[in-house]
Amino acid sequence: MIEEPGANRDNILNTETINGMLWILFFLVKFILCAILISIQVFFFRFLRQHFTSVGTSQKFTAILQTIFVLFSVPLIFLLFDTGWIAHLPAGITGMILTPVYCWHFSWFLIFIFISFEYGVQRIVVMFRLIIRSVVARKNSQPQNQVTFQPTRRKFIRQSFLAAAGTIFTTAAYGAIAHDHYDLSRLTIPISGLPDEFDGFTIAFLSDIHSSIFMTKDTMQKYVNATNALKPDMIAVTGDFVNSMVDEVYPFAEAFSSLSAPSGVFGVLGNHDYYTRNVEAVARVVNECGIRLFRNEHIRLKKKNATIVLGGIDDVGYAPAAARLTDRAMNDSPDRATKILLSHRPYFLPEFSSRNIDLTLAGHTHGGQIVLARFGNYVLAPAQIASPYVAGLYTLNQSKMYVSRGIGTIVVPIRVNCPPEITLITLRCSSDGVSS
Repeated sequence: MIEEPGANRDNILNTETINGMLWILFFLVKFILCAILISIQVFFFRFLRQHFTSVGTSQKFTAILQTIFVLFSVPLIFLLFDTGWIAHLPAGITGMILTPVYCWHFSWFLIFIFISFEYGVQRIVVMFRLIIRSVVARKNSQPQNQVTFQPTRRKFIRQSFLAAAGTIFTTAAYGAIAHDHYDLSRLTIPISGLPDEFDGFTIAFLSDIHSSIFMTKDTMQKYVNATNALKPDMIAVTGDFVNSMVDEVYPFAEAFSSLSAPSGVFGVLGNHDYYTRNVEAVARVVNECGIRLFRNEHIRLKKKNATIVLGGIDDVGYAPAAARLTDRAMNDSPDRATKILLSHRPYFLPEFSSRNIDLTLAGHTHGGQIVLARFGNYVLAPAQIASPYVAGLYTLNQSKMYVSRGIGTIVVPIRVNCPPEITLITLRCSSDGVSS
């Protein structure tokens, strides 16, 4: 049973202003990304052309090489700046053409990072050796010997480059093929003060759908069917229903309209929902498909005579705004009630903890998506730069937060060492310990 909302739904900032600012930011990021990727293509084409010319390769081969680089680079411009045309492509074309394009650019980007790191290490080593030899020469009053670069070392570097390139291209290909091979994560979370009536209450948790050419209606329906099969008491979906366009919400709604649970299906908006420049249209369709969106508000879930508070906040990018929205969302909620909060971004656990939120469900990070190594809850991934909370369960004082790896992808349709997940959480009446 659901009681009436306990907070109003007014946004702190004007929605049109937020939409405009986010769209400008999104455009700038895409522009910078396009410039970087095109520059990398030019760099490697010139590098390979010089190499093949030096070993006597024919001009015909060089022309073929140039054609390949151009064919893979031209679609990138359209993908970054005008994706509306993709909707008119024949079915299956994205998998046959667009996925290789993304894998191509992703692989060369990683190779560029690899050789840049290797070059940096070389310079440091050479500089260090120069310093040592200079000190030794001065001490012994001997002329300094110039540090030379040996041919054998050049051969080793070329072999390392080829090995790295082969490994990266293979990993990218596998990551593209397996990016929809999801895990079902089961977790038991004890909550201090949880009413006995809610002991064993189950929550199925999904995040970061990113409906797009790489997250089709059929794929989303697969996740919906798997989630319904768990027969949870409640379902939470924490934003990024679409990737960047309003039209992407319609296949999402068609698939997710069949999502159901006895206590309801609830959600919050993510940053990519704002990138559409018409977040209210996205919100309206999501609500109409049966997902009760929280807009900085809460409701009370009741079982017999017991009550818990369930709320959610709109997507924000900095802590003071998250704190204000949380205060607004939980306004007039009982002080001693168990409080569960839905938040797209996980950055704000300290703010949630200071407001006595017992459990926060968040996404946004995709678990890192491209994970080089994993050490418990710590992952070696670019996402770690933006947030200390990337994937899994975190605890601060009496407040807990679970960060989902999500089911969709961004930038490239690739996941490495980070499969998508559906999470089934079971709440228990306890004050200590967590069971998986």
